[in-house]
Amino acid sequence: MAEKYLHIVQTSPTPGREDEFNEWYENVHVPEVLRMPGFLSGQRFRLAAEDPFSGPRYLAVYEIESDDIAATLDTVRNTAPARTKSGAIDTSVSVVLTYEPIGRLHHSAPDATPITQEH
Repeated sequence: MAEKYLHIVQTSPTPGREDEFNEWYENVHVPEVLRMPGFLSGQRFRLAAEDPFSGPRYLAVYEIESDDIAATLDTVRNTAPARTKSGAIDTSVSVVLTYEPIGRLHHSAPDATPITQEH
């Protein structure tokens, strides 16, 4: 049975090329990634506020469904030469990780008492 995974990619643009980076990532790279077998969805994020964290400022989250995640990730690596490259991404700071679920998905309870600063 196929399992769902999260494929997390942290990136930053090459200095001075942020607009080009965002255009390529959103309109070229994500659509190409989603053409690979098992990739169901993808969404990009940017750090919401200044943060002391010195790592990549951008995040892409892909949902994967696969019954053989090792083979799926091999496909990601093996098809890299066929995907469109951009010099606007600073690959020296990129981080790529794939996570498997270890618990159920939780949702907020609409009738739960909110936790506030006043407790």
